[in-house]
Amino acid sequence: MRASIVLALVASALMSSCAHLPGQQPRELLVGQWQHKAKVLGDSKTSVWVFASDGSFTLTGLAKTRGMSAAYVPELGTWTLNASTLELRYLPSTSPDGTPPVARTETRRIVKLTDEEFVTADAKYGIELAYRRVAPQ
Repeated sequence: MRASIVLALVASALMSSCAHLPGQQPRELLVGQWQHKAKVLGDSKTSVWVFASDGSFTLTGLAKTRGMSAAYVPELGTWTLNASTLELRYLPSTSPDGTPPVARTETRRIVKLTDEEFVTADAKYGIELAYRRVAPQ
């Protein structure tokens, strides 16, 4: 009896770590614009994901290094969410050096998803990145 109570409490704690608003499915919560900012030794990087309800996404960003700014080439693709697994399928793109277009797929684990915060970890190393919801511009 005690073991089942402990297991129920542990399961409840795990489920609440992937909390979402009542009445909203995780897929609905993910739709929108999310921003991640990082600063290291005076350099900064800003990444912006836009997840659309039709299953498409756009990833853009800006890096500032030693007073110079460089915008990333926007990346486009499609996304699916299955439980806490986010799969991103990037559309093929040609690199600036002219190499042939290559499509790629990335799998990430959703660590936390609320109305205001989205935390994801890469499947290979478990490195977590936190994003904040931003209003569309």
